[in-house]
Amino acid sequence: MTDTSEREPPAPATRALVTPPVPTAIDAAPFDDARTAALRSRAIEVLAANTRDGYVAPAKGLYIHQHLWDTCFVAIGQRHYDIEAAMRGLRRLVGAQWKNGMVPHIRFEAGWRHWWDRHVWRSRVNPAAPRSPATGGISQPPMLAEAVVRVGEVLGRAERRRWYESMYRPLVEYHLWLHFDRVLDGDRLAVQIHPWETGLDNSPPLLELLERARTPLWLDLLARSGADRLATKLRWDTKYVPADQRSSTLEALRLYWALARIRRLRYDTDAALRRGPFAVQDLTVNSILVRANARLRELASEIRAPLPAHLLAAMSAHERAMGDLWDDVDGQYYSRDARSGELVKAPSVATLMPLYAGCVDRTHATALVQLLSNPGAFGTPYPVPSVPPGSRWFQPCRYWQGPTWINVNWLLIDGMRRYGFDDAAEALRRRTLDVVTRHGFFEYYDPISGTPAGAKGFSWTAALVIDLLATEARGTAPGSAALRDRPAVAP
Repeated sequence: MTDTSEREPPAPATRALVTPPVPTAIDAAPFDDARTAALRSRAIEVLAANTRDGYVAPAKGLYIHQHLWDTCFVAIGQRHYDIEAAMRGLRRLVGAQWKNGMVPHIRFEAGWRHWWDRHVWRSRVNPAAPRSPATGGISQPPMLAEAVVRVGEVLGRAERRRWYESMYRPLVEYHLWLHFDRVLDGDRLAVQIHPWETGLDNSPPLLELLERARTPLWLDLLARSGADRLATKLRWDTKYVPADQRSSTLEALRLYWALARIRRLRYDTDAALRRGPFAVQDLTVNSILVRANARLRELASEIRAPLPAHLLAAMSAHERAMGDLWDDVDGQYYSRDARSGELVKAPSVATLMPLYAGCVDRTHATALVQLLSNPGAFGTPYPVPSVPPGSRWFQPCRYWQGPTWINVNWLLIDGMRRYGFDDAAEALRRRTLDVVTRHGFFEYYDPISGTPAGAKGFSWTAALVIDLLATEARGTAPGSAALRDRPAVAP
């Protein structure tokens, strides 16, 4: 299918400054007190059902271990009704931090039942990994500073200070790792060495970049012979979710092959950048990092703890470098191949993530918001699709190749409010709550029909619904005034 965004690109960045139209909404009933209370109660039940020893798992069966950005989103919701649980989950997360500062994407459960999960990763091949607990060997989008500050917002002043002081050092070490371990010489954008680090595991830009790597002969033979159809029947994840809602078997095998490659390199960043199969400056991760840096500065200011001068300089350089991901022809942002320096122009929802970053000028932000009302881009009945319907990649219920995700919507709502796009943010908030009310707390949803897909009883969906219910429509969100007339990021 031809990508319609190529036929109808958004207007260039030099167009007149206008307020984007609010997308035409489905008929979403207003949330009165009774409807709000019922949805909130159901969301809390989901989180309670997924609670394990010291954390909330993403979902039963399919995702049982503690995940980085899942835990952060869960804490953002839990803070509204169980602040101790929110803090406990975040503390447990940083309890698995590596000596080099990395916060791993997974902290594995102990016990013989989970020995294979730990064996697959074998993160102890890297001397910086903890001996216990066992963890994954990579990271995930850096939502930690956002979650820590959000929890702090509902604490009293003295308790908030103690909370921030307890999390200050882990956060500083994590951001130092992001800005100094995960960068290429002469560049300031953070690099990811595996698609799973981006959180958008099988998103088109990531798969296109991974496909450029020289794959082993057995993978090529599997693809040509069609034997992957037999392998699909042997997958464990399809016991919980239909195969057509997950990564394809060939995609999954390619992702596991990439994992094996970086494991052989002992998860060493320098080695992975030189000899690994994948290196991307992902737009989602780097956008979230911009916001995380701002949150870390807020936290440090609150407790009057100076951040290292070299970290502050790296933060500023990173923010300026975000302009390098803008494409003037398409009027969009893209991820970039870290090795070639070329933008990876496969359409995905990542192009909207600079709205959450808050570092782009209002003209570019306006262009991004306009994509939400463009039917050839992200203007679907149940937004926001992870891939535009006009893309050749679009499959409405296949993992990150089409479905609507509640965490993505939450990030965009937050970003649009800070830019002052209050009507568009409120419209997306209501439509997000509406799809969950209609269909339940699932991992993701068909952006055309709203049909639920993925894991049932998904934790970050429940947690972020709680937060969205607590977010009242307001004319100006905190910090938005500073973004309304923000100067352009230097290209």
